[in-house]
Amino acid sequence: MKQLVELGKKADEFKKSKTEIIAVFREEKKGEDGLKAIKDKTKTTYTLALDSGNKKTGRYSTGRREFTGYVINPEGKITKILKGDLRNRAKADELLKAINGSADAGSDSKGSSSKTSSGGSASKSSGSKSKGSGKK
Repeated sequence: MKQLVELGKKADEFKKSKTEIIAVFREEKKGEDGLKAIKDKTKTTYTLALDSGNKKTGRYSTGRREFTGYVINPEGKITKILKGDLRNRAKADELLKAINGSADAGSDSKGSSSKTSSGGSASKSSGSKSKGSGKK
């Protein structure tokens, strides 16, 4: 949850980078009720998503305790991968750097959108940047 709080503190910077954060949880045993409790506890303002059973995100992470972040451009192409584990997840500043550097990774500069994911989260950017953060 520490990562979720940290991302929230940098929300304005992600917004300036035209990036939407989406945190994907794969192991939340309480389902949607669990996500609501997490959102309330962390005062998260961005999207929390649930992928029980790894139906959609399993191909991105090979291990249960993997917390990798992805920067995804507007076309759906992963432009940056930030490896992470339970204790060492991508920091908000690392994600912002990856997003702001994504213009050099093939995104256009005409207001398109990008997504990011890290340790189970993704974000979407509507600028020439991408971002990644927080999955479980």
